[in-house]
Amino acid sequence: MVVRTTRPSFDFGAKAKLSIETGLKKTVSGTVTGPIVDDVLAAKLAVYYSDDNGWFRNRFDNRSFGKSHDLIIRPALSLKGGDRFRMDLRYEHGDVESDGAPVQSHALFPRDSFRFSINFPGFYDAKWDQAIVETNIDVGLGEGVFTNIAGYRKFRSSAGADIDGTPQSFFHAFFEIDQDQLSDELRYAGRFGDVELTTGLYYFSQDLRYAELRNLLGGARIVSGGGTQDQTTWGIFASTDWHFTDTLTLNLGARYSWERKAVRVSALRANGCNLDTLICATNLLASALVV
Repeated sequence: MVVRTTRPSFDFGAKAKLSIETGLKKTVSGTVTGPIVDDVLAAKLAVYYSDDNGWFRNRFDNRSFGKSHDLIIRPALSLKGGDRFRMDLRYEHGDVESDGAPVQSHALFPRDSFRFSINFPGFYDAKWDQAIVETNIDVGLGEGVFTNIAGYRKFRSSAGADIDGTPQSFFHAFFEIDQDQLSDELRYAGRFGDVELTTGLYYFSQDLRYAELRNLLGGARIVSGGGTQDQTTWGIFASTDWHFTDTLTLNLGARYSWERKAVRVSALRANGCNLDTLICATNLLASALVV
């Protein structure tokens, strides 16, 4: 999935939205954009906030369930150098806090109902920061455009859930994810007579760490496990559209990719992983390398 937010505008604009839904869920969002230096520098700030009291009700304590607080902040800058150069810098910070999953045991409640009863409400906390720099340069070669898109994303989440879905402590689980991603794409798009050409290079790297803890039978047995994945991907691609007539076009394209994944997995066992540090014991780690 690719989500591309709007760029800052060199014309001033502002908008806001407020909504209320069952739950009770309150949402407010707003955007303001405009020039800082005429035809040179523009800025934008978008904010989204949601406060949800929860639509479900937990039969265990008869309390509202499904509470969630979401905050997303997106500042951006655009820099222009005449008609041939533009750089857009986008940043996003996100923060989500909510209850865990409303797990239903079909041994206690029918599948076609929304009733459930759990003694551990669980939780989900996630924070992320990401930055994207997009540069476009118009060139005389084929009246084309060179585009470079560089991005960085850091994500961390913590979660807990009542897996057994009952008022008893048979199976409670906790999860931690820490992820760092870096990507860059350099491409050229232009036209030479009846032929349109798009070609470029792509790079992606990722460091992913995961840990899980399972609390079984009210603490009678506690096991944990997890692992790490280091990934690097390179790619080169080209695509042409040859327009023979207004209704007939031949498309030719090719891509070469190289990918390396180094994976270390720690099986579930007593004292297998530390969820705070995401460090797993090394003596039973299994390693794998995929190219």
